Amino acid sequence: MPNDDLARFEAVITAMGKMTTDENGELEDARCPSCNGSSFASIQDLYSESAGRIEEDPSQAEMKRTWDMSDADIVRKFKPPKQRSAMGLGLIMLVVLGVADFFVYRYFGDTPAKMGGIAAVIILTMVVLMSARRFSDTYYAQRRRWRKTYKCRKCGQLIGT
Repeated sequence: MPNDDLARFEAVITAMGKMTTDENGELEDARCPSCNGSSFASIQDLYSESAGRIEEDPSQAEMKRTWDMSDADIVRKFKPPKQRSAMGLGLIMLVVLGVADFFVYRYFGDTPAKMGGIAAVIILTMVVLMSARRFSDTYYAQRRRWRKTYKCRKCGQLIGT
């Protein structure tokens, strides 16, 4: 029985060790496919550091740093994804459906125009909500990919996990 307790204790300690090893966000046990290097820089960190240096001293933005890239190049190439809004599409749909409902009112009268207005509101709501969901899903997938992309410190190869 004492060996069984010792085995459980070792399993708990091993599990806790695995939970805390990746706390700083570094890749572990990974190798670069180009140079077989094992040291990587997070694209997120590179972007933040370069943006900070540009903010401190804008005159040094074009100075070449690592991998023959300047801070301005790094900020331009590795910028985080932006979330799109569904309001532009909603406004276009509002105008199109409003014009269509106006022609229904003009040619068929008041009652069909009211029905067309109700249908237009339902269609507009569905389009805006579905577009907002699609834009949101796309943004979060791109952000997750951006956060899990690394650059080899030795040769500059991009590594995506």
